[in-house]
Amino acid sequence: MTYIQDQIIDVEGVCIYGSPWQPKRGLFYRADAFSYAPENIRADKWTHIPENIDILLTHCPPYSIRDYNPKSAEHLGCPGLLDEVVTRVKPHIHLFGHMHDGHGASLYKSEENQALEGENSTSSSFDILFVNLAIDQGKRLGEPVVIDYFY
Repeated sequence: MTYIQDQIIDVEGVCIYGSPWQPKRGLFYRADAFSYAPENIRADKWTHIPENIDILLTHCPPYSIRDYNPKSAEHLGCPGLLDEVVTRVKPHIHLFGHMHDGHGASLYKSEENQALEGENSTSSSFDILFVNLAIDQGKRLGEPVVIDYFY
């Protein structure tokens, strides 16, 4: 096991970058480990995620991707993380957790999302597999998630 915090590791030719940060969610929120001021998290943390990585591993989800909280009826992901991932970093796979109700995977296809990429859009298309690995409520701990990755 290797703990990665704001660093890259290479596992048999697969480049993985990990970052544990999440936007701070309020004064009385119990789970405050690795919380960061929302107004500064993009500049201080997400802009340091390198390009040319295969897998991005973060604790929090990007805004609007498997981050919906039905109790509060809102998306709780990080907008700055979404912007960095789809406009600059462009990993093949982005693994995250934190939002248990969003457990599962979504495929982002750049040609279908030009509005998200805006003026940073490039002519080359790319896909990002977003996977929320938070424990699915009601399921046992320890059930593996298998992702076939051919590089």
